[in-house]
Amino acid sequence: MKRILLVDDHSIVRQGMKYVIKSIIAQAEIFNADDVKSAIELIKTSAVDFIFLDISFPDQNISTTTVELMKHILPNAKITIFSAMDEEIYASRFIKAGADGFINKLSSDEELFFALDYFFKNGRYISENIKSKIIDDYLNKKTSSQISLLSDKELEVSQFIIKGYSTSSIAKTMNLKKSTISTYKKRIYEKLEISNIAELFEIFSII
Repeated sequence: MKRILLVDDHSIVRQGMKYVIKSIIAQAEIFNADDVKSAIELIKTSAVDFIFLDISFPDQNISTTTVELMKHILPNAKITIFSAMDEEIYASRFIKAGADGFINKLSSDEELFFALDYFFKNGRYISENIKSKIIDDYLNKKTSSQISLLSDKELEVSQFIIKGYSTSSIAKTMNLKKSTISTYKKRIYEKLEISNIAELFEIFSII
């Protein structure tokens, strides 16, 4: 019997995933966690075979260290990112950190079924679009390569900025000093060669 953990703060998403998974593996035992902390505690005591992890939660964007920690606890577990966050920005980053796949929440029902079925059978899955994107970026050094220059913390700060968070709000959410957030913002602007938030929006919108 396959044991599967769904980590997502939306119960309706978990229920939808459960329905699709059961249509592929009828006898699957499915566990639920609505945040990463609960998920970590669960896998410390209950081994699972597959983990589906969202990377965007209220007041928190999950970094690649979460995947690394989960892999440390359960080395044999297969982890796929299941998120509406832009796969062209995040897929290769998380896969390099140890994730075994990336499935976009915005996929059609047919695409989702195919992706899940492939993942369960092969233990890995990335879309053809992302395979092509990774090769294209490598060969042509396109804009997404700029994003890859950002550290996990810098990328997280960027996402909060795009969501409209102030420096103070970001500092409080990430439990860091305002001066630290300001330093991250400076590094982001330098690495992306931009000078204002409007340009930051533009960089992320054209990926």
